[in-house]
Amino acid sequence: MVTKTLLVAPEGNNLWVPVAGGGGNAFSLLDKKTGKVIHEMQLPAMATGIPMTYMANDRQFIVVAVGAAGYPAELIALALP
Repeated sequence: MVTKTLLVAPEGNNLWVPVAGGGGNAFSLLDKKTGKVIHEMQLPAMATGIPMTYMANDRQFIVVAVGAAGYPAELIALALP
């Protein structure tokens, strides 16, 4: 997903998943202009969908769906500072 200033990328594990936007359990935010990694974190399971963003109370959030065999599907919401 691309915002005005960020590239949001669920990635990792070199797994091929037959779902649009599927990736591993690494989640990265990159500065769109410089390509510099702003933040990286491990998700509790593999990303299974394309991230989305929304604004609430003047704060931006990013949400990504995760799940795996033996791990129930859930949405992970992250707030941007």
